[in-house]
Amino acid sequence: MREINDLSLLEEDESVITAISDGLTEYNRSTRPDPDAAPLILSIENDGEVIAGALGRSAYSWMRVDVLWVKESLRGEGYGEALMQRIEDISRARGCRAIHLDTHDFQAPGFYLKLGYQVFAELPDYPEGEKHYYMKKSLEQE
Repeated sequence: MREINDLSLLEEDESVITAISDGLTEYNRSTRPDPDAAPLILSIENDGEVIAGALGRSAYSWMRVDVLWVKESLRGEGYGEALMQRIEDISRARGCRAIHLDTHDFQAPGFYLKLGYQVFAELPDYPEGEKHYYMKKSLEQE
């Protein structure tokens, strides 16, 4: 095995993040091409201020929701549900058969369960004393 001496721990460096992400994306495209893969970026704005939004990606007939956020003072007013409904609509239009996401128990597992998501895995003590849930929802049954 080749000796590797130059390992750097960086706080944040966008060029390194891009290089690593692009490297993995290029590899994935070369081994499992998915011409339909596409990013998901949704926002709800009020007077030019982003008050809610979602980030994710569709690939391999699945939608992955990486981030769903609603400004704390506006939670419970339907913005999250509207975003998730739009994500489901976009997912169907892109030919996705299901959606997956993850959340901590101090975030919103009950919200996702109410929308029909199922827990398929749990990671205990992440963070300590809490649980991390991996959830999915089939779009084929609807």
